[in-house]
Amino acid sequence: MKKERKVPTPWRDPHSGVFYLNVRVPKGLVAHFGKAHIQKSLRTKDRREAERKNCEEWLVLQRAFDKAQREQSLPVELSESLIPWLLEEWLFSAIREDEAERLQGITSRTNGNTFEAYASIIEELTEAQTTGLHPEWLQVRAGDILRTKGLQYSPDSLPFLKFLEALNPAFVRLLETQRARDAGRRVQSPEAPR
Repeated sequence: MKKERKVPTPWRDPHSGVFYLNVRVPKGLVAHFGKAHIQKSLRTKDRREAERKNCEEWLVLQRAFDKAQREQSLPVELSESLIPWLLEEWLFSAIREDEAERLQGITSRTNGNTFEAYASIIEELTEAQTTGLHPEWLQVRAGDILRTKGLQYSPDSLPFLKFLEALNPAFVRLLETQRARDAGRRVQSPEAPR
């Protein structure tokens, strides 16, 4: 039987007066979410509105926890048919996360010399597309994406190599989006995958 989960009380920041949702990530999902605790601004100073938003956001997180647990419990082998969905889902999440961090001020809108950094990484990825020799960091990132989704794979398998080939241009698109946003240009987030 599942442990009953209670909606936490919204926490009010004593300095700003803004309410926050605070949720502890289940132990088995800390690696998936990359943190043990999630704190999200409810963007209100009104207690009633905070309690309403708190419930809504808590439900969204509980659904995300349930989905992640289901994905972890089903050991699935990486297949070529999963690649388009995986990349679409990853790119959507990465661009949305970047957008949310910029809106919350976590990621600055301009970061000094980031244009040169973006250019060198994009150049490295473009070269990898022509040579087929992908940078080690991209291979590690690909493995992280697959493990997060609970997919089993062999680094020497054809599906993994095809995933790397497809991840490369998706990563370039993410970097170009971030570079454009750093330059102050508005970039539309992609549609949610189906």
